[in-house]
Amino acid sequence: MESQQIESDLDSEVFNIMGSSITVKNIQSLLNIIKKHEGEKLSDDSYDDIIENYFDDGNYAHTTTHYEDYESQIMRLCAYQVIKRDYEIEECWYIKEGNFDRNARKLPPLFGTCVIRDSEKLTDTKVPIPRRVTFFCRHKKDKSKWIFHFNTWDDEVCEFEIFTDAHHKKVKEVIESIEKYFTTEGPLKGGCFTPQWKWVSLESNGWSNLILPEEIKESLDLNIVNFVKNIELYGEHNLPTSRGVLLVGPPGTGKTLTMECILNEFPDITRIYAPAETLSQPGAINECYELARRLSPTIVIIEDIDTLGQAESHQDRNIYVSQLLSSLNSVESNNGVITLGSTNYPQALDIALRDRPGRFDSRIEFPMPNLEGREKILLKYAEPFTTKNIDWKKWAKKTDNFSGAWLRELVTTAFSLAVQERKPNKSIILNDTNMTKSFSIVFESRHKANTLYSQEESLETSYY
Repeated sequence: MESQQIESDLDSEVFNIMGSSITVKNIQSLLNIIKKHEGEKLSDDSYDDIIENYFDDGNYAHTTTHYEDYESQIMRLCAYQVIKRDYEIEECWYIKEGNFDRNARKLPPLFGTCVIRDSEKLTDTKVPIPRRVTFFCRHKKDKSKWIFHFNTWDDEVCEFEIFTDAHHKKVKEVIESIEKYFTTEGPLKGGCFTPQWKWVSLESNGWSNLILPEEIKESLDLNIVNFVKNIELYGEHNLPTSRGVLLVGPPGTGKTLTMECILNEFPDITRIYAPAETLSQPGAINECYELARRLSPTIVIIEDIDTLGQAESHQDRNIYVSQLLSSLNSVESNNGVITLGSTNYPQALDIALRDRPGRFDSRIEFPMPNLEGREKILLKYAEPFTTKNIDWKKWAKKTDNFSGAWLRELVTTAFSLAVQERKPNKSIILNDTNMTKSFSIVFESRHKANTLYSQEESLETSYY
């Protein structure tokens, strides 16, 4: 009877594919169907019967949890780790409910993979996670019986069912154990990722790559670096362990590079890198800060914070601003959550963001580099190249009001010109002629960009 039922199912699927024609593609599809059905065993019992029969008296507690979208893979990994840690797995297969009858099929378990990142070694590892799996287990301590059933669609939406003959309170304890594992041992703890739980690949920038005035470095150390390193001391003295710091300045003055340095400074602390576009979905800001609290201490970096909620209407934009305000000054404790925001347009920020401690406690201004700073930046970017007869002090004087980004572009364009003019089999040498030509090109590009920046700045001011 069992083999006849499976054969009938196969016949139906074969007919749906083959019809009246036979092609190479159809034959390949047939082979895939046969492979899919290998290992199937038709049970005389329904899905519910299989569950009830596992428990001696047929009585059991039951709950269902759903893991959806970007959280699905990592939460399944955490659940799987807790199962392996706390339970002896007696059987492992997958129960598939029948479509038109009560009979269930016992299928081989189906596992997927999840990529986890070592934040210190910056290496990625693929680990197995349940996709469609039913675990029949006994608790290692009290020997109670448990069934954990994972049913996942498209590797995104997972229905996770728990059955047990233990007291129903134990089911809640399992859910809490999975949550605790997620917040203390899960792959996001101490990781660097976006609000959508995607790993961030960091550039290897450190403080030696950052050329800033000493007073700015001291302010960064006081308000961020030293604060994070000593956050427990603040808590011990009943001082707030949450903090907000706003980096303000024209484009290209080192704000983004500073953020990269801070991300690299704390490889053991959870870091959520949130460019404004990653927070544009409804509820994304609240979800980001809820996650930050669960995994604290956490550094939340919001780049271009002034662009949050750039909607067509002022009313729509206010929704995003309100979410950010409530998240920064939440009724829930923000203990251990440090927010670092950056903006090119501070005048575009809501006054409640700019001028209220507890939201952004400190504001650090990033000015255009001075004469000494420009020379240091030019020399820094010219380090990898062979140079000849270049007066860097002269170029530092000629580049008044150039940002660090435009100084880098000046050197990069000069190198491109040197490559273009190089004679065959000759080494590349950067000279003053290259710098002069580069200056003409970059000066024109910078003029156009600054005109656009001034227009945008004017629009942002008038908007508010």
